[in-house]
Amino acid sequence: MKDDARDTVRNASLILLQRGAQTVGGLGFALLVPRLMGPEQYGRYALATSVAFWLALVSGLGLVNATTRYVPPLLARGDTPALHRLIGNLFTLRVVSGLVAALAYLAVGLRWWRDLDPLVPVLIAVAVWAQGLSGYLFSLFLGFNQAARWAMGDTVRRWLLLALVLVGYYLGGLRGAAAGVLLTELAALALGFAWSPRPRGRGVFRPDGRFLAPYLRFGLTSLVTQVLLIAFLGSGEILVRRFSGPYVEVGYFSLAHGAYLVVATTLPQLMLAFMPLLGQLRDAGHAAELARWSGRLVRVLAATGVLGVFTTLFLAEACVPLLFGRAYAPVAANLLPLSAALLALALASVPGLLALVHERPAETVAAAALRLAVFWGVAPPLIAHAGSRGACLAVLAGAGVHAIYLAWRSRDLMPGALRDWALPVGLGALFLPLAPFRSGGPLDIALGCAGASAYCAALLLLRVVTPGEITAVTRLLRRGAVRRGEPGAT
Repeated sequence: MKDDARDTVRNASLILLQRGAQTVGGLGFALLVPRLMGPEQYGRYALATSVAFWLALVSGLGLVNATTRYVPPLLARGDTPALHRLIGNLFTLRVVSGLVAALAYLAVGLRWWRDLDPLVPVLIAVAVWAQGLSGYLFSLFLGFNQAARWAMGDTVRRWLLLALVLVGYYLGGLRGAAAGVLLTELAALALGFAWSPRPRGRGVFRPDGRFLAPYLRFGLTSLVTQVLLIAFLGSGEILVRRFSGPYVEVGYFSLAHGAYLVVATTLPQLMLAFMPLLGQLRDAGHAAELARWSGRLVRVLAATGVLGVFTTLFLAEACVPLLFGRAYAPVAANLLPLSAALLALALASVPGLLALVHERPAETVAAAALRLAVFWGVAPPLIAHAGSRGACLAVLAGAGVHAIYLAWRSRDLMPGALRDWALPVGLGALFLPLAPFRSGGPLDIALGCAGASAYCAALLLLRVVTPGEITAVTRLLRRGAVRRGEPGAT
């Protein structure tokens, strides 16, 4: 047990370092690749690669959760034959599901993107298969309590993608960039094969439906919510292309939406660090303490979201052309509704976590389905009218309905959710009169910093958020990350 705890702490520390390396690599990609390609070509690249990424995730069939859940008990029991059988069976399943995803991508690419070089969808279709398979191999490290190796897959992918796409596009245009994507995924797959455990035994790669049934049921339950989320997060580029037309609008949306995704995909994972505490409070019947912690989390998240809106409102117009080039100036307008969508995510996160703690997953599935329906319903007319900004407004509409629905459905679990969220958000609205003084120049930085500082001071003076609450949330988040060793909790 002591060795496991020491390994977990070591893994968590290495993950933190790798998250930093991944962030730097992602930022370098965002700063260099769109500028090199220009909005038109970057729009083509973003459309092709975003569809590939989400298809690769769907091909996983939710099996990351299954391997993380079932590999450790098999290791603890020393049941090596069952462990090798599980790894081998799931590997075969991933080969097949990845191939289906690759063929689906190829069919879509060749039929719908006839203005692209036909070799581009062929190259990226192979990358879809390779990414799905490498994702499975690296997920095994979570079950073996080697989370640092799990994170290394993304670290290698981020930096290789930056280097190979830049060189590939410089040498061969969009075809070269697609070749860079493929080489990146093949390198990650090779690393996964080199590091991952090799199953041994007769017939371990032959799928057995009866043996796999319980694992697939667990994975497919997770897959339903995952598919709904992927459809929401991954269909924006397709809708912009379909209802707006120009690839430049796809590029504008993709660049802004990429910044949104950094937070939107990280926050739910971070919330998992609080699940052990909230679950213990619920099991012990400490309803008052559970409500206190829930309110504390909502207020801290909402206040952080307001600061994000301030940053976007006062800095985006000046910083976006400086960072990405003047050709991407319209991206600044797209970031504002997306920052407001993160405010909605702050409201939804805690009720969604409480639904899991109280074992009510149907509510999160229903909320995800409603979010997708709203997004797909309002996106076409908004995009037709306002291009990429219309798609960002549709994201805000979907996220807002999702948050309100979750807060309403969980009102018996957290009756004060909307009030706790509205206090810091309403206080932030008092500083909106500063907005008309923006000039689009360097003075906006000073104005934004002054407004954010005044807002933080007001939060503390009015005790909407206290220093003790911030310290408690930060300490628990850090302790949860170390204890659990989960990449999402760091």
